[in-house]
Amino acid sequence: MKLTILVLFLFSLLNIQTCDVPKQSIGKHASTDSLAKIFKQKFTTIKVEDINKTEAHYIDSIFNKLYKQGSFNGAILVAEKGKVFYRNVFGVNDQSKKDKLDFSSAFQLASVSKMFTALSIMQLKEKGKLSYDHDIRYFLPEFPYNGITISDLLTHQSGLPNYMALSDQYWNQNIPFTNQDMYDLFVKYKPKLFFKPGSRFNYSNTNYAFLALIVEKISHMPFNEYVEKNIFVPAGMNNSFVFNPSKECRNEVIGYNRCRRGYSKIPKDYLNGVWGDKGIYATVEDMYRFDMALKYNILVKSESIEEAFTPIAAQSKNHPTKFYGFGWRIKYLDEQKIVYHFGWWKGFKAGYLKNMSRDVTLIILNNTNTFPDHQIVWGLLNYPNKLPKGS
Repeated sequence: MKLTILVLFLFSLLNIQTCDVPKQSIGKHASTDSLAKIFKQKFTTIKVEDINKTEAHYIDSIFNKLYKQGSFNGAILVAEKGKVFYRNVFGVNDQSKKDKLDFSSAFQLASVSKMFTALSIMQLKEKGKLSYDHDIRYFLPEFPYNGITISDLLTHQSGLPNYMALSDQYWNQNIPFTNQDMYDLFVKYKPKLFFKPGSRFNYSNTNYAFLALIVEKISHMPFNEYVEKNIFVPAGMNNSFVFNPSKECRNEVIGYNRCRRGYSKIPKDYLNGVWGDKGIYATVEDMYRFDMALKYNILVKSESIEEAFTPIAAQSKNHPTKFYGFGWRIKYLDEQKIVYHFGWWKGFKAGYLKNMSRDVTLIILNNTNTFPDHQIVWGLLNYPNKLPKGS
């Protein structure tokens, strides 16, 4: 009876305009199918609100110009206080067929995938399946290094070298490479750590590839199935998936390099099947649904999100305002806090940025090796004001 009353109460709150809904109005954590269903009903159809007309026109003029210049081919969505006020797609999926991109087109997120991996770890932590202080040998007994914790992997403080260099040296590149294959190579060859775990920051894809493997060991299911069940489904991300080398998806976008004579298609890479550091494909609208799922604590508790958005390690002494949390980069522009991640992989570039101070979300997905420049991206998060100092 209590659960029924709670669900009815939450359903009434969801009928309020998104910008007027308190952050906790959908509940602290979607622990029941009922709450997840209510959330998905709310965000099944993405409505573009008639607000910020001047800014929407400004954004449209920028991306139309970039598209005409051959500097952008993809999708963009901008929201403020949970309301979408601009979204659009530019260009084509297959350059030979000239089939247009649409809002169901799924782009490779590249390193933006890392926040999904971190979120999976946070979910398992909330369920008591792991501690951030756990030595990863607890889950991977043959791991050849002492003292590397889950937290070290999340914050890129493990000292582990890049697995791609190891696989390039020892793996037959005609054979698809997996997370387990990566683990086996580290066990066999034991490459030297760059530094003592926990002592420094060094961004490495290896960290998140091992985190995905740990998710598999704990959940007893492949990482792609875990993400599908525990993130995509509750967040209503129906057009998103984790790349599987043995399976083609109808809405998968093709990656290209922009060159002098046009576009060159990127062939499949033997490393595409490594999960955790990359590999998630999502539409721009699904990324907005993911954004809302974080905002309303559908996937993890607010305390977990706050921890993920807390800077742990400075990138370098030369850039003291840039930090990394759990799967998120964190940047301070004057008094504004930005959480974000960019990604690049084999013909794709992506960006997912949240201005926490202004409650603005910017999602940019591109299926070429081009991307809007620094001034444009950071300027959109602070429009119509000038770019803050320190940017």
